[in-house]
Amino acid sequence: MPTDALIVVEGSHDVEVVAQLLKPDFRKAKDRTEVPLHWRRFIPTGLTQPNPLPIRVAHPVFLSAADGRAVLIRAAGSDSQIPTKLIADLKDLSGKIPAAVGIIIDADNHAPSDRVAGINTALTAAGSAISFSGPPGTIACVGGCRCGVYVAPDNAAPGSIESLLLEGGAQNFPTLLGKARNYVQGIAEPDAPSGNTWNEFIKWDRSKAVLHATGAVLKPGRPIHASIEDDPWFSGTGLVTVELLRKFLTDLTAP
Repeated sequence: MPTDALIVVEGSHDVEVVAQLLKPDFRKAKDRTEVPLHWRRFIPTGLTQPNPLPIRVAHPVFLSAADGRAVLIRAAGSDSQIPTKLIADLKDLSGKIPAAVGIIIDADNHAPSDRVAGINTALTAAGSAISFSGPPGTIACVGGCRCGVYVAPDNAAPGSIESLLLEGGAQNFPTLLGKARNYVQGIAEPDAPSGNTWNEFIKWDRSKAVLHATGAVLKPGRPIHASIEDDPWFSGTGLVTVELLRKFLTDLTAP
C-alpha cells in the first residue's frame, strides 16, 4: 500500500523547504484528482468564518509521487500550534492514521529533546494516539505508523530552519547572499523603529532579514517562499545540514 505521510511545520516557507527537499520523487499536486480521497476534505471549499476580516484560508500543500505515495504538508502558523493542528487533522481523518506522521520544528533557544517532550505532552493531554519516541531526527514505528520529529537546524544546535537556507544560499548565490548580509549587518539599532522591532531583527544573527533581502532580488515583490519554490536554494552537493533534513524526509516518506 502506498505511503501517505502527514507533515506539520511552523510556517509557509517551511512548507516550501519540505516540498523542495522531497523532489524529484514528489511534485505538487495540481488538481483534486491527485489528492487521496480521504484527504480531499482538507481542500478549502468555502469560508467557515465569513465575518472577520482579513480573510485567511488555511490551505495545505499536497505532494504526489508516480508510485502512488502522497504527502500532506500543513503549516501550523507557530510552534505552539503544531500539536493543535496535528490533533485537528488526525481527528478530521476520522481515525484513519496515515502511514507516516512527521513534525518539523525550530529549536530556537530550546534543547531539541525538550521540543519533542513538549509536543508529546500536548498530544498526550489531548488523548492523541500519536506520540514520538527516540531522539530528535529519528523515526520510530508507533502503532504501525512511522513517527518522527525533526528539530531544525540539525537536531542538536539552537537555531532555526533558516540555517538550511543560508547554507544553500551560500553555495548557490554566494555573491548575492554576501551582499545581502553586508546590507543587513550595516543596519544599527537607531535605524529601527521603537518597540520590539530591533530584538526580532537581530534574532538568530539577523538570518531572516538576510534571507528576505536575498529573496527580494531573486523574486522582487514576492514572499520568500516563492523564491524557495522557484530558485535553486538546495542545488549541488556538500550541504551537510540540508542533507540531514532531506534524509529524514526521505526515510519518513519511503515506500
